[in-house]
Amino acid sequence: MEIEAYLSQIPPDKTIPEQWCPQIYARILKKHKVILVTTSLDHELVRKANMIPASTPDEALAIAYEMKGPDAKVVVIPDGVAVLAVS
Repeated sequence: MEIEAYLSQIPPDKTIPEQWCPQIYARILKKHKVILVTTSLDHELVRKANMIPASTPDEALAIAYEMKGPDAKVVVIPDGVAVLAVS
């Protein structure tokens, strides 16, 4: 909410080209929990970015199923910046 509030105060003529990225990130975090699989980032840093860290894909899936139940649907997005979601 804090990110979205800050960005909404920026006048349209003062926005920067990459501003869309934190705007989309804030929208995602308002609706969904994000589990980030990483061994190169400090897990505390990942938590500070409001994501849930995991060291392996299997660990991430275990966290997801623990949160949502064994019949839950999950989305795996490899290399997220290179993926285009189409519905």
